[in-house]
Amino acid sequence: MGDFDWTIILLAVVPVLFALTVQAVAQVLAARHYGDSTAVQMGRLTLNPVPHIDLIGTIVLPLFSGWVKPVPINYGNMRNIRMGLRMVAASGWIANFLMLIVWALICGISLNFGAAAEPVVKMAGIGIVVNIVLLAFGFIPLLPYAGGRFIDSFLSAKYSIPFQKTAVWSGWLILALIVIQPLRPILMMYIMPIYSFFNAIAQFIIKLFV
Repeated sequence: MGDFDWTIILLAVVPVLFALTVQAVAQVLAARHYGDSTAVQMGRLTLNPVPHIDLIGTIVLPLFSGWVKPVPINYGNMRNIRMGLRMVAASGWIANFLMLIVWALICGISLNFGAAAEPVVKMAGIGIVVNIVLLAFGFIPLLPYAGGRFIDSFLSAKYSIPFQKTAVWSGWLILALIVIQPLRPILMMYIMPIYSFFNAIAQFIIKLFV
């Protein structure tokens, strides 16, 4: 513990809060675009992280699979429920991907300023990793994850109703894969290809500047 670099935690605060907040705002905007303003009326259309913060997901466990308060959405208000469900799910992925690009740009540019920019480079590196991890968890094809919602938007009622039952146990499954060490390689087999793909994109952008 004495060798642990606490500056990493401090540098992670901005990328984590920014990633989770922008992801939530993207979902609010997508929901509003398709006709539901529930989240807007509840004050969630803001880049101020405070209304989005979840005590456990944002503060206690941000380095594992951080989350914010669920965005309140009434899909019944939407003009096209299936498309709304689909695009709300995809909006979070798009937000995380765009933030990954922004952090890669910041990292690449900062590398040209030497040691003085080292904290910014480290923060940008954390930002890249955080958004890749959020993308990986967002792609999980089970409810309530975005991947599950995206799949559900294509299912008929016959298949959607049983599929929605995955929301009951999927969170416990992912938690078990995170905390039970013998099961962790299973989770890593899923995450690493996604990480490698998006990290390659980030590294390509960084190399444009160095």
